[in-house]
Amino acid sequence: MNQQSGILLESGTNELEVLELLISGQIFGVNVLKIKQIISYDPDKVAVLHAPEIHPSIKGTFLFHDVPILLTDLNRYLFPDREPIRSETPQVVVVCEFNNAQQGFLIDAVDRIFRCNWDQIQAPTSIIAESDAMVTGIVHSEGHDVLLIDFEAIISDISGGSTLHATEDGGEISAEERAQRSLLKVLIVDDSQLVREQTEHLMRQAGFSNLTICEDGAEAYRAIQSNLEHPFDVMISDIEMPQLDGLTLCRRLKEMKSPTKVIILSSMISEQVSIMCRQVGADAFLSKGQMRELPCIVLEHALESSELG
Repeated sequence: MNQQSGILLESGTNELEVLELLISGQIFGVNVLKIKQIISYDPDKVAVLHAPEIHPSIKGTFLFHDVPILLTDLNRYLFPDREPIRSETPQVVVVCEFNNAQQGFLIDAVDRIFRCNWDQIQAPTSIIAESDAMVTGIVHSEGHDVLLIDFEAIISDISGGSTLHATEDGGEISAEERAQRSLLKVLIVDDSQLVREQTEHLMRQAGFSNLTICEDGAEAYRAIQSNLEHPFDVMISDIEMPQLDGLTLCRRLKEMKSPTKVIILSSMISEQVSIMCRQVGADAFLSKGQMRELPCIVLEHALESSELG
């Protein structure tokens, strides 16, 4: 099996394509935009890692386009205390890309791809307690619930800490620079509390104090509409968010002819996603792994849109 993902949706429609994954008898899902490729699992091509600090769910490494990447067994990770429920079909590896790095995930099988709207995604509930899964949301489709896996959180967990780097080493900021930056209105939008806190901390360290923080695109859109007379200079937005995704939020903002500059900050930035960011009019986009560059990019674009420029 060798499947390459492609751009399946028009940008900024608040829709997503979900691939169903079968893991130990449970149906999970992943945004198709995160998938680089789906390949057959060949245990003979996996180099086993024996270091004691390696997470027990890591099978080892394998070559993907001549580059060694980690392979994580999601049966072992999601259900560590029980024997896996195997399907009759051969296992497959889903190769995903986050923050410009590729990761392989071993699963039992893939099923169909279906389309849904972000406003159909419900927040995780007690339904996930049985599997102890890391889940970003739940969507009901074809008579069953699909649990959307938080792959980024899994990667962070197995690596022993956050994969984000939110510290800036750009040196001291003068009082004049800090005063100038404090006048700039910045909107930060992300459904992850960790990312919101890291982004806010980074921006305040860099002298940006006039910050508005929102938990999803719908809340951010309301904030934008409430500030039409004095619009934000810059909006920093994630892509994957319940209710209203970042690409749709950006498209709506640009259709309003708002002077607000839009910076997409996402772990999903790839060649495909970069195209989609441009299609909705984003002024800049960068991976969360490049977060330390954010203050400089914000300042550059904020000065273009504000009276300070």
